[in-house]
Amino acid sequence: MKRQFWFAALAGLVAFALSCTAAIKPPKEVRRGDYSVLDDYGVKYAEQQMKSSRVTGMSIAVVDDQRIVWAKGLDYADARTKKPALPGTLYRVGSVSKLLNACAVMRLQEQGKLNIDQPLTACLPEFSIRSRFPGAPPITLRTMLTHHSGLPGDLLRGFTSRGQTRFTDNVALLKDEYVSYPPNYVWAYSNLAISLLGAAVERVSRQDYVKFTDEQVLAPLGMTHSSFALKPEFESLASHCYDKGKETTDVPIRDIPAGALWSSVEDLGRLMMMVFENGRAGDAQFLQPSTIDEMLTPQNLNVPLDGSLRMGLGFFLTYGDRDFTYAGGVAEHGGDTKFFHSEFIALPNQKLGIIVLTNSLGGSRAARKVASELLKVAVEAKSGLKPPVSKPAPARTIPISAERARSLAGDYGSAVGMIRVRQAGSGLRINLQGLDLALKPLADSSFGLELRLFGLIPIALPGMSEATIAFRRINGDDVVAARSRGNEIPIGKRLDRYDLSAVWKARLGRYVLADSTDDVIKVERLSLKLKDGFLLADARVDNEDMSLVCKPLSDSEAVFWGLGRNMMETVHGFRRDTSEFLRYSGYEFRRVK
Repeated sequence: MKRQFWFAALAGLVAFALSCTAAIKPPKEVRRGDYSVLDDYGVKYAEQQMKSSRVTGMSIAVVDDQRIVWAKGLDYADARTKKPALPGTLYRVGSVSKLLNACAVMRLQEQGKLNIDQPLTACLPEFSIRSRFPGAPPITLRTMLTHHSGLPGDLLRGFTSRGQTRFTDNVALLKDEYVSYPPNYVWAYSNLAISLLGAAVERVSRQDYVKFTDEQVLAPLGMTHSSFALKPEFESLASHCYDKGKETTDVPIRDIPAGALWSSVEDLGRLMMMVFENGRAGDAQFLQPSTIDEMLTPQNLNVPLDGSLRMGLGFFLTYGDRDFTYAGGVAEHGGDTKFFHSEFIALPNQKLGIIVLTNSLGGSRAARKVASELLKVAVEAKSGLKPPVSKPAPARTIPISAERARSLAGDYGSAVGMIRVRQAGSGLRINLQGLDLALKPLADSSFGLELRLFGLIPIALPGMSEATIAFRRINGDDVVAARSRGNEIPIGKRLDRYDLSAVWKARLGRYVLADSTDDVIKVERLSLKLKDGFLLADARVDNEDMSLVCKPLSDSEAVFWGLGRNMMETVHGFRRDTSEFLRYSGYEFRRVK
């Protein structure tokens, strides 16, 4: 689940604005009820995306109500033996696993064994975590299902360990950690919360999690070749995984409820059919219609910091890259391990959906684009509906007062690092990830992004007109939000300047892991530095560099400043045996000269 380690909404926005992929032309006309158009256009489009992202194998299925009406495997599940990818090929589906975990929780609620509105401690009495929010409501199973629990995004140490740690061990490891937010403050994606839900499932069911989900979730759904642990009898069906065409080994996952499910597009189609049939799977009622309705109902309408994001119980009810509002709305989830990538997109009002699974590093983008484009064609084939062709007229540019520009200028912490907004003459400029852009004030209260060559000549880039920035005052915080295609997500909040204490200044420098770990993906290096008056933490995780702005809360604790995933998580500083140490997410780091 590499994509989900660091929520990078703004990075994705800028990447979209700066990239453009030439696509083959979609069909001019699609006949009603005729999915055969996917045999030509669908396959060609998928093959183009696979080639662009260097994907070795992909499987796709389109579900129309209670039938898989089109399914295809492309290229290889095993390139060495030329074993083809098929609709029945098994892939690790990453965070799509969370949908099955949500089903397990709701099944137990229907059986009267838990209540999603009860505190987590009712299921796991030994659970405890520190909080800086006196009077905050308890963490409930509902807030965990919707990623509004305030729990940290991950407990990174041991997450990809080849050792014998289990996800249930997380409970004991959290006693000295802090929540990042009070419950229902902001959406903040958390694998940790889902793994704790899995521990609750295991506790109240009094069964091993894999055994319970095999018997009480997957088997009743008819997902007969799926499991949270790859069974020996299924190994011959499993895809190998690849890095730029070279076979490799996928990373282990400790938090199996959050991302370890093995499944196929055929089996995941059964899950989708159950949703379309109001909880019925085959001849039995798997979940009650009222439960399905609740899972597909937005749970976060009263959370202003979520912007336009809508979250059900387990399901995302918004889809940023393509607006399916014209088809009645969406219920979806994506998933990533390091090498496997998946997309599950259902349109409940249409009773139509698509599943795409891939087996290669970089396949996330291909899976997402293929799922979006082919589902758009499938909607037209089923109902004749097409995405709106008319685009709203671009908001006109308006002048900005010097007072307004001055009020917005400042520094904003985010998951993509510091976002710096500065006055420039009579206007504003924004610097993010080293890219310096002009901000054009628009009549809709947002700001367009404009790149200028040598700071003088405007450059028109594909998608730039669809990517805008907005500044809001929410819950007493000044926040910056990313806007694209009608969606708006707050991603950062203002950080006023502060004086760094002598204790934190003494901790500046480079740090290494204080002890050995067999984690495949880990924080490889960490350093603290002072830049422009702010404490920055530079880290390298799985060959990716990141720089986050920190705000010290005391001489022993600081937080990553911003909104969303991994933000407001705590870094602990301390001294031991004349050396400076940092502790974060289960790791200890020692400063080196």
